[in-house]
Amino acid sequence: MFKPKRILVTTDFSEESEKALREAVGIGEQFRSTIYLLHVIPEIEQCAVDHCLSEADLMAEKTKLRDEAEYRMDEMIRTIDPDRIVQIVTEVRFGNTV
Repeated sequence: MFKPKRILVTTDFSEESEKALREAVGIGEQFRSTIYLLHVIPEIEQCAVDHCLSEADLMAEKTKLRDEAEYRMDEMIRTIDPDRIVQIVTEVRFGNTV
């Protein structure tokens, strides 16, 4: 029988992502699996056609986006699994979402 030890759930914070996390938590409870919740933020371009961000501004924007994503992930987890029955590891990365 299939007994997953690790379950990857990606999120874009949509209703469908919440449903996927809910399903993963149900499976995780049953098999004592660890759930990995991943959100990928599209890479920020430092320069546009007529303007470039300084390195400090770019890092500040990335930090802001990462903090917002981590907050939203924590809220998602609290809504779906308030008692934290299963282990959920969160990760926010920058890159190509595909």
